[in-house]
Amino acid sequence: MRTNRLTEVSEPQGFSLVDSQPEPEDAEQKKRDAFDDRYTNLLAISLRALSQRATVAVASLFTLLLAASAFWLWMMILPNPTVLQLVGLGMYAIFALALEFVKRRK
Repeated sequence: MRTNRLTEVSEPQGFSLVDSQPEPEDAEQKKRDAFDDRYTNLLAISLRALSQRATVAVASLFTLLLAASAFWLWMMILPNPTVLQLVGLGMYAIFALALEFVKRRK
């Protein structure tokens, strides 16, 4: 028995059917990527703010260390100061104030 070619339904060679909706894995992956990008940006902003605060803290730490060293020197010569020690401590204090003045002018 002979069949008519027009009645046979076959797919053309080289073509395949494609769903119009994206795969569920692709949608989930895009959703995860969007969350990852958002959290990455949030982390970058947070780290930038933290680094700026750390820079200010280090600058303040310099002043604190300078004042602590002057105080320590004063406490070391306090029991029995000589004129030479007092002059040296005064010169150190002037040097420390000059450093602070130069630092604040920038």
